[in-house]
Order: sequence, then C-alpha cells, then structure tokens
Amino acid sequence: MVFSSLTFLLVFLPIVLIGYYLLPEKCRNGWLVFSSLVFYASGEPLFVFLFMAEIIWNWMFGLVIGNSRSPAGKKRALIFCIAGDIAVLGVFKYANFFSETVTSLTSGHPVSPGIILPIGISFYTFQAISYAADIYRGEKPQKNPLYVALYLALFPQLIAGPIVRYNVIYPQLENRAVSFDEAGEGFMRFCRGLCKKVLLANNLAIVSDFVFDSWNQQVLPGPVLWMGVLSYTLQIYFDFSGYSDMAIGLSRMFGFRIPENFRDPYLSVSGSDFWRRWHISLSSWFRDYVYIPLGGSRNGNAATVRNLLIVWALTGLWHGAGWTFIAWGLLWGVLLIAEKFLLKPDTRGVCFRRVYRILILLWIVLLWTLFRAESFKAAMFLITGLFSPARWLLSAAQGHLIGFWFTQAAPWLAAGIIFSSSIPKAVTDWMRNGSKEKYMLPVGACMLFVLVVLSLSFLVNGSYNPFLYFQF
Repeated sequence: MVFSSLTFLLVFLPIVLIGYYLLPEKCRNGWLVFSSLVFYASGEPLFVFLFMAEIIWNWMFGLVIGNSRSPAGKKRALIFCIAGDIAVLGVFKYANFFSETVTSLTSGHPVSPGIILPIGISFYTFQAISYAADIYRGEKPQKNPLYVALYLALFPQLIAGPIVRYNVIYPQLENRAVSFDEAGEGFMRFCRGLCKKVLLANNLAIVSDFVFDSWNQQVLPGPVLWMGVLSYTLQIYFDFSGYSDMAIGLSRMFGFRIPENFRDPYLSVSGSDFWRRWHISLSSWFRDYVYIPLGGSRNGNAATVRNLLIVWALTGLWHGAGWTFIAWGLLWGVLLIAEKFLLKPDTRGVCFRRVYRILILLWIVLLWTLFRAESFKAAMFLITGLFSPARWLLSAAQGHLIGFWFTQAAPWLAAGIIFSSSIPKAVTDWMRNGSKEKYMLPVGACMLFVLVVLSLSFLVNGSYNPFLYFQF
C-alpha cells in the first residue's frame, strides 16, 4: 500500500483518521501503532514480524543503555544494539550484493542468495540507531514499548522517511495535541505532495524510464537522451519531495511535527548547498551520527578528507547495494572536498558563482544519470551520448522519434522546471502582499482541489507506480 493508491486514500486513511479522533486520548497511540503495523503488513506480511522483533530489540537495549551506571557498560550496550541493527540491515540489503561481488571475482559467475529486501528497512534502521545513540547521549529511555513502537513504526514516515531523530520526536510521543487548523494544514500539505507524485513524477517517469530502460536496445538521438535525463532529475525530486510532503502532512493530522526534508534543492549554488537542501534528514543524520563521531574536521585536513570519504561512501551504499551507488556517493564526496579546500565557491566573485551554479546543476544531472543507470556501462553510454556530436546527426526516423517524445515530455518538463524554481514562492509572496492576501486562501484551495481531482483521475486510469525511495 502506498500513499498514492486509491486503497490508501479511500479506505485506510479515512478509517485511521476516524478511529484516531473518536478514540479516547489514552488509546490513540495504541491505535496508531496497530494501524502502522497493518499498513506495513499490507505490503510485507512476513517482514512485519522482523520489524516487531527490531522494535523489541531496541526497546530492551534502550533500557539497558539508559539505566546503566557504568560508562563502559553503557558504551558496550550501545555498540551491541547498533551492531544488531546494522547486522539485520546488512543481511537483508547487502548480502546479495556482496555474494554476487565475491562469486564474480572468484568464479566469474555472480551468484545471489536471493534475499528479499524489506521495504523501509534503511529508514527505520537509522531511526533505531538514533534512538540508541540519543539515549546514550542523555535522553530518557522509554519504559513503555508502545512509545518505541510508535517512534519506529509511525506509518507516515515508516517507509521512506523523513528520518526522524528520537531527540526531536520523544516529547511528542507522550503529549501532543492537534487542532482543527493544524489538521487542515496537514491535509493541504498532503494534497500538495499527492499532486507532485501523481501529476509530475509519474508523468516524467514515462520519458525517463524509456531512455534508461532502452539504452542498449537502440541508439537514441541526443535530444531524446537529454529529455530522459532531465526528466529523471525532476522525477526523483518530485517523487521524493512529494512523499516527504505527504508524510509531513499526515503526521500533522495526528499531532506530530516532523522535520522538513527538502528546501528547493535545484536552486543550490554549490554542492554543499545542495545537500543542505536535498534529503536533509539523511545528510544531517550522517553528519551527527557518523561524521562528527569520527572526528569531523577537528583533527587536521587529512582526517577531514578521510571522514568525508567514509561518510559519502556510506551515503552511496545506503541508497543501494551496488557499485554505481557507491561511486555516486564518492563523487559527491570528492566534489565537497574540492569545494572545502580548493574551490571555496562562497568566497569567490559574482561571475564565478554564477558560472559555478550552472556547473553544479550539470553535475547534479550527470550524477543522477549514474544513480539511475543499471550499470557503469549504461551510465557511461548515456553520459557520453549526451555530448556526442554524432547523436545530433539525425535521420528522418530519429526526427520522428524526437517529435514523439517531445510531445510526451515537453509539458511535464516545463511544469517540473517551473515548480522546482523560485517562481512558485515568488507568486505566493506576491499574493500575500497587501489586499491580495484575503484572496489567497480561497484561490489556492480551489486550485489545489482541481489538481487533487485531476490526480485521482490519473490514479483511476493509471498503473501501480511506487515511490522511488521505497527501493533504497
């Protein structure tokens, strides 16, 4: 079950909301935990037991860490707890990858044990580590396992984040209130995310999937390749930011405030700025739980470079069990190291910064191509094709192909570029000025209503299209 499915929108969500608001306050957390486990079991009926075992594991070790009087004992419990979490993640997410790598090197024939990846394991594992680490740092452990279950299993952010820190959410586990206005704001935020996913991401996927899935079946002309990689660049943004909007909106409906995960990433002026805007909960998690504990930038330049490479290799590996993901992460790490020690774009003149901003956008597009490609061979084929003059010497058949895909891609590319730019914010700010402010709410509500109806019509007539980050 996904947020952008009719089953979720018309059956599951109404039942959960009605039950939540009708039940006495003391029963609401239990209802949310039960509903979240049902939500997870609808897609992973067997793995829900693994998930429940991980909840119990972290609850028990949280008590051991929090109640230990010995610093050494507390540290041992923390290490043992995190090792267990990482071991489960390693087996289910990386065993196939390492087995295929080793057997390919030793026998030339990759062999996979065929282990199935549980949905959302990357996200809830990092939340579990946050729970143990924050208790080690002084937060109060939860004696009631229901609160740990609610923190780890809350269905709005269970499958694909944002990654919520325990030190951010724990005050809300026991005491929170939701007003009619907050629930309304959450509903509007959810609807905006739904429109991003269904109207933009899903339609952009038609072009990007064609290009990335047929790279070795025919020689695609340069314009089609550019339409494909630009479509994916916008698709992954609207897909993931749309999910985050929906998760934040749903959480608000139940009285939870979870952190923002995106802030206009394609307006970034540098690589480091991009990662302050893209998947903020992940980059800040790695900063606080990996980079800083490794020493951060406190022990000289060599140690800083080492720590950054470790963090970005892990960031790539977190996104997927494959060498292309590791290379994607390391290339980001190399760029950020270059910015920190050599390029220093924040200190340069206006002309340099403007040119660099364009180059960063190109870098983002090229790295998303590597990220999406099924192999290094596919990535290099696509990237070289983007800049190959031969791909622009077009035959009549290729001209017809370009015309066909242009009619498919152009409206959604244009909409994607507009809604990932500063234009929506500028229009919103203009409408909020002076006498125009009183018209904003009804006009905005009417526009959103039309878009939601259009989204529902796409869902009725469309096919199943899960969120991209479900596979990570």
